[in-house]
Amino acid sequence: MPGLTDDLHDEVAGEFGFTSERLAMSNGSTCLLVGDAKGAEAAAKQSLELARAKPAAERPIKVIGGAAAYLAMARLLRSDFEP
Repeated sequence: MPGLTDDLHDEVAGEFGFTSERLAMSNGSTCLLVGDAKGAEAAAKQSLELARAKPAAERPIKVIGGAAAYLAMARLLRSDFEP
């Protein structure tokens, strides 16, 4: 119902308070786990684009590193060795 909130789900962020770039990185990880290299590459690219769109001081280094690693793994799985 509109206007209603639930403290447990709406107010407590924690693991569920992902930024859009963190969510995209996690999607890339999941795609790799299920063997979807093409989906992993797309999600990792999206994560990197979202992270790099932020001001330099606000860029999440952990997300950028993870997404870059997932992108590399996805490309290796696809035998795509172009930069």
